[in-house]
Amino acid sequence: MEAAENWCISADGSSVIKADDFYVGNYGAKLLELDKQINNATDETVKAKLLRMKTVASSIQAVIKQLANVASVIAKK
Repeated sequence: MEAAENWCISADGSSVIKADDFYVGNYGAKLLELDKQINNATDETVKAKLLRMKTVASSIQAVIKQLANVASVIAKK
């Protein structure tokens, strides 16, 4: 992750959280939360950051799926 992607912002832009803490939990719930924040964001800079956060979440999910597939192959051996 780039340095700017190491931090996540709230929809109103008033607070930040480390990405390691933000991208924890249920992926579907996280996407719903991000979609809600994106729809409610009034500042275009904040909205753009939230959209990048959603992209990062999708990337993380793709890596997790790849790791699960590798683990499955290893477990079958």
